[in-house]
Amino acid sequence: MPLDHAWARLGRHAQHQSIRAAGRAQLGSSWCKLMHMDDIRTTVKMPDDIHERVSQLAERERRNFSGQVVWLIERALEAIDRGQDKDPR
Repeated sequence: MPLDHAWARLGRHAQHQSIRAAGRAQLGSSWCKLMHMDDIRTTVKMPDDIHERVSQLAERERRNFSGQVVWLIERALEAIDRGQDKDPR
């Protein structure tokens, strides 16, 4: 069977997966660093004022909202690890 017919028989989902795998192979380990293949999706409820502050920070620092939330959590965890957390509880 010619390659183009075999490709067509794969279907769109399989074609997409094949293209993604080829892209990952070309990029090597940097693919995982860029795309965070092990990320977990979650939903977080937060007060409007915190959402607005995070959104403004994200825009100012040229990150998307999720990236800004992750960055802030990473900084907070680093501060806790260093014993610099100021939680009054």
